[in-house]
Amino acid sequence: MLQIAAVSYLNTKPYILGIEKYLSVPHQIQVYQPKICAKMLKIGQADVGLVPAAVLPELDNFAPISDYGIVAKAKVFSVSLYSQVPIKEILSILLDYESRTSVALTRILCQNYWNIYPKFIDAYPGYENQIQHNQAGVVIGDRAINLKTRYRYDFDLAQAWYEYTQLPFVFALWVIRKDLYSAELHALLNHAFEQGIKYKENYYSQWATLHQVDEKITRLYLNKYIHYIISDEAKQGLALFFKELSRVHIQT
Repeated sequence: MLQIAAVSYLNTKPYILGIEKYLSVPHQIQVYQPKICAKMLKIGQADVGLVPAAVLPELDNFAPISDYGIVAKAKVFSVSLYSQVPIKEILSILLDYESRTSVALTRILCQNYWNIYPKFIDAYPGYENQIQHNQAGVVIGDRAINLKTRYRYDFDLAQAWYEYTQLPFVFALWVIRKDLYSAELHALLNHAFEQGIKYKENYYSQWATLHQVDEKITRLYLNKYIHYIISDEAKQGLALFFKELSRVHIQT
């Protein structure tokens, strides 16, 4: 039975829908925070997974299974650096405990785009209450969506990346164990992903309730900000992200 690890956020629901309803091979799907999803792949508890982009170089025995993932062409709406002060006045940044890719992206942007050198602090649940004065915080996923009106400044990380590079940002992509890869399984997974995305319109109300996000915002988010195809331009953005990771010597 194919063991599949997916991310527990709202933006992944179309994929989960597609897998549950349209994947025609025996499978079991589990959902996790992004960092845990990556861990399940690393320790051999998953065969296929939606992996955070920053983790991909560490997965020697996995390879991309399709051109599907989580992509932002510019603004993403659910990955933000929240602050009560302008960017140049930030002295420290709390780093989301669920993230690796967004944390790495923050470090790249601070050094190479915003030209600031704050202290980075690993955060824990409840850290959103510590975003005050000159201390900012990276927040991702559904929590970020629900904090949109709480802070004075909302620096969308994908938008900042686009302004810096003029390229989309790939937050996550689907991978499979290399020894399990086949053209047939590739096609079956692609079909499931495609169908889930195609029929997502029927589930906005259900997903909004489940993730405690307003239905209008759910519709806007999944239609305008989240893109699922990793285009050639997005692949260029991903390659540049890996280059930038190496360049600034980030521990992801």
